[in-house]
Amino acid sequence: MLELAEAKLNVVTAISNNDDEESVAHLLHSQGCNIIFRALNLQLLTEFLSRYDLEIIVIYSKEFLTTSHIEELLINSSSTKFCRTITWS
Repeated sequence: MLELAEAKLNVVTAISNNDDEESVAHLLHSQGCNIIFRALNLQLLTEFLSRYDLEIIVIYSKEFLTTSHIEELLINSSSTKFCRTITWS
């Protein structure tokens, strides 16, 4: 019987707080997600997204990206999806 492997999600984290980013990255990794980049700032995120034409999900914190940043990033990378994290503390 042929089993098809589940497609892994290509994920980029863009989270301001290091502890929160580490927790989210650990959770994503434990669920089999492929973390392809950890953005340290908006400039690095913008450069990364402009270089790659992959279907990517960016998990971000509200402190890292604003709605206007996201709108700007979507102009150049339409295959990217954005998902905001929830703060537990």
